[in-house]
Amino acid sequence: LRAVRAEAEARAALGDVQGALDRLRAGQSLARSAKGTDFIEASVIESRMRELEARRREIVAEELG
Repeated sequence: LRAVRAEAEARAALGDVQGALDRLRAGQSLARSAKGTDFIEASVIESRMRELEARRREIVAEELG
């Protein structure tokens, strides 16, 4: 999960919000299917996903007007 989140953070740092969200969704899916999941890491992924979704909505709103 840490590696998936690190990839997502790298994408976000490059400005690829959608790519970061895709990787975070993959991390969520992995967390749900894996046994012995690191619940703290899964919580960080979910929190970061909410932040990036809000950022994506801001970007779309800026583009629309």
